[in-house]
Order: sequence, then C-alpha cells, then structure tokens
Amino acid sequence: MATGIVTNARLTHATPAALYAHAPNRYWEDDSKVPVESRRTCKDIARQLVEDSPGKDINVILGGGRRHWEREGRRLDGRNLVDDWLRDKRRRGLLAHYVETTEELSQLNTRHLDYLLVVKQAVPERKAVATPKLKVGGLGENSPPPQPLAVKKFHKHKCLYLTHFS
Repeated sequence: MATGIVTNARLTHATPAALYAHAPNRYWEDDSKVPVESRRTCKDIARQLVEDSPGKDINVILGGGRRHWEREGRRLDGRNLVDDWLRDKRRRGLLAHYVETTEELSQLNTRHLDYLLVVKQAVPERKAVATPKLKVGGLGENSPPPQPLAVKKFHKHKCLYLTHFS
C-alpha cells in the first residue's frame, strides 16, 4: 500500500514531522538548529525523513521547506538531502523522481514511479497542494481508493493530509 504526506507547510514542521520523526525539540528541522553536543546522537528532522523508517518508505512527499534540505539553505553538514533521497532509492532499485515546481509536477507521468519527492522553496499554495490524482507504483486500476489516515488543520490557511495513493 502506497502512502504519502502532502502539506502546504514545511515538511519538517512539527505536525507533519510527527508522522515520521522523533526529536527532543520541534525546531531541530535541520542540523543548524541541533546543538553541537547533540549532533552525534540526534538526527535532525529532515535527515530522519530521508534516512530512517518510516520516512524513507513514504511514497509521495510534497511540501515546503527546501532550505532544511540543502547546503545552500540552512544545513551546516554540507549535505543535499534531496540527492541523498534519490541515491537511496536508486540503491534500493526503486523508481523515484524529484520535482521542484508545480509545472514539473503537472507534466510528470507518475504511473511508473515508486517514489515522488516535491520540496518547494516556499510553502506551497493551497491549490498547488491540491494535486491531480497521482498514480504511484503502477498499482493499477483495481487498487482501493485513497483513504485519509490523518488530517490536521494548522490554522486558517494551512492543512496537512497523510493518505494512501492509488
């Protein structure tokens, strides 16, 4: 069964992060916020999404906060977690694609993908989060319809969904 996180908040924001990460501090979204003395024993939230289960096994990840994923952003370790995410999927023999823009997403044929990552620089607009129906993993037409697992309304203009994708 395919799963996904789709949010118009940062993927590393405390609420979506609760679905895949454990952190003593909600602000440890990247390594720049983790105290130096804790960096050896505690992974930041973005790294947990890329490296640890269940995060690395989520099929569709769409949200904002790219600054927490790249060395050009706030990361101090020099890593680009998008590259790490893609490398992990290739190493495991999975078909994965990274998309930066809504236009790229609308043109992408997801029918033969196992994994999709969309990490926008800014927080995505609501209509960008209302993505077209995604076919991920070639699950076929006999798959059950998507079922919401968690719905969280942040405040007036932000919402989060964790859902199965058919």
